[in-house]
Amino acid sequence: MSESSQGQIITFYSYKGGTGRTMALANVAWILASSGKRVLAVDWDLESPGLHKFFHPFLDESTVSATQIGRASCRERV
Repeated sequence: MSESSQGQIITFYSYKGGTGRTMALANVAWILASSGKRVLAVDWDLESPGLHKFFHPFLDESTVSATQIGRASCRERV
């Protein structure tokens, strides 16, 4: 991936559940962040969100809770 001021969007899609999209997203986000890239990972699985389970142990609790209950916008947290 090239460095760009515009950034890149990577999506993981499958119509079928249980295919490992969330795990793949978490792993790719972790690898990119570990290599110094800025990463914003969004879980759009509204029926069964699970991305937070992968990152919760590494996140500041006040950041997670403030964003989840609407006290802070995602833009403020990024």
